[in-house]
Amino acid sequence: MAGNRDIDRIRDSIGHDGPSEKAPTDRKPPKEEFGSSLREKRENEPTADRVYRVALALYEPTRVSDIAERAACSKNGARTHLDRLVELGVLTKASENPDRYERNESYFEWRRRHELAQLSDRERRDRIAALLRRHAEFNELFGADTPDEVDPLALPTDDVEARWLALTKWESVRREVRKLRSISRDVPDEGVV
Repeated sequence: MAGNRDIDRIRDSIGHDGPSEKAPTDRKPPKEEFGSSLREKRENEPTADRVYRVALALYEPTRVSDIAERAACSKNGARTHLDRLVELGVLTKASENPDRYERNESYFEWRRRHELAQLSDRERRDRIAALLRRHAEFNELFGADTPDEVDPLALPTDDVEARWLALTKWESVRREVRKLRSISRDVPDEGVV
């Protein structure tokens, strides 16, 4: 189980390529206000792009009116693009009257596997090796074989969010290894994950 000296390592494991990497400290904040530049960029995006961006975050059935509000467009404009995304398989129509839409998780799973399949065998082997090293670092950090074996509330830190994020990242590493292995033709099944 992680001790007091590992608290910083838990925090460091979040948002970086691995638990042992440190965040760059030489970055300076942008000169312009982030919110205003993002708002301008989104306002200038075509409606289809704004609706698509909102659709990516529809993890539960959401009404057209809510989607239109988030995408800063009319309900009819949103509905047109949402129906197109349903036809493409990106979304599913969860209900009618009122129309509600949500992500089609199988589409995103297929898309990720397709992206990984485009890697060369060498790139896949290298990526698996790097992920297995990260898995080993998490394993050592938490003193457990899997994230499921760790009680995040028992870790010696008050930063509950850091605990959950580190365990979630560890599970993501394990999931990525499984995906890469499932599409790899000649990658040995070393380092059980």
